[in-house]
Amino acid sequence: MNANTHKQNINIQIYVLIIGIILFILKFTAYFFTHSVLILSDALESIVNLVAAVIGLYSLYLSSIPKDANHPYGHGKIEFLTSGIEGGMIFFAGLTIIYESIQRFFVPSEIHSMDLGLLFIFITGLTNAFTGVFVKNFGEKNRNLQLISSGHHLITDAISTFMVCLGVLIIYFTQKNWLDSLLGILVGLYILIPSYKIIRNAIAGIMDESDKMLIEKFIQLMKKNKNDTWIDLHNLKILKNGSVIHVDLHLTLPFYWTIQQANQEIQKIEKLIQSEFGELAECSVQIDGCVPNLCIFCSIQNCNERKQPFTQNWKWDYQKITELH
Repeated sequence: MNANTHKQNINIQIYVLIIGIILFILKFTAYFFTHSVLILSDALESIVNLVAAVIGLYSLYLSSIPKDANHPYGHGKIEFLTSGIEGGMIFFAGLTIIYESIQRFFVPSEIHSMDLGLLFIFITGLTNAFTGVFVKNFGEKNRNLQLISSGHHLITDAISTFMVCLGVLIIYFTQKNWLDSLLGILVGLYILIPSYKIIRNAIAGIMDESDKMLIEKFIQLMKKNKNDTWIDLHNLKILKNGSVIHVDLHLTLPFYWTIQQANQEIQKIEKLIQSEFGELAECSVQIDGCVPNLCIFCSIQNCNERKQPFTQNWKWDYQKITELH
């Protein structure tokens, strides 16, 4: 990834931070006018968004630092760490909302100016929705996990805000203030679900857990572009290091090939991977020479070393390609 792309990503995250500050002020202004615990729940979540935007900005800056002797795989793992912190804050915000809502059942407060609160909250919801879609699409274009995560978070927050708007409308027309606490609890529970998923994905990234969807995508790429000389593919491992994807695999080629011929095939695979996963993708290939019992899987024409006729193709599937030899 070039310096200009890094700069674009950081500028987008600065934009997210500025929007977060504005929405933070609007939401707490709405709570100041209404004293609604439902609106407070949305305002508390905006604190998480604000802190997450700051952490995301730092994450993008750190992950843009080139590899060095102490970090030979780069600094991309910081994205999983910051994502986990973000998930933890969302989880805490959800618990706080539930606690505050239960408290209001026993110590109710007067709710007023719900129409003004609804206007403020609806504006913040629309802003989050448009910003989230823009940031998510930009992140996918630049293959940046942090921006994609930020976009998803903002879209989720927008959905939560629209739920709050619906609740405010119900309370406004029914004048049943106890619904404020009940709906606040429901919003708090809703917030806990994505927070768990964010924490779970962050832990999976830190622990280098296999990403089956990513591996399946790679397998389809290799099957689509397979050469006859790629006799076998195994020991596949894919490591996600923030925005960097590192592919490690063993490739079986004709044993009589020169080093130059083998290197040309490795370069082809590297270009394929980068065309599919971006220029940050890396590839480490170990070359294995073919042996006689693999002849039945080899479709190379006019092979002078063949010991058995070609009878079948390798079944390149998840289990076969990821198994260790």
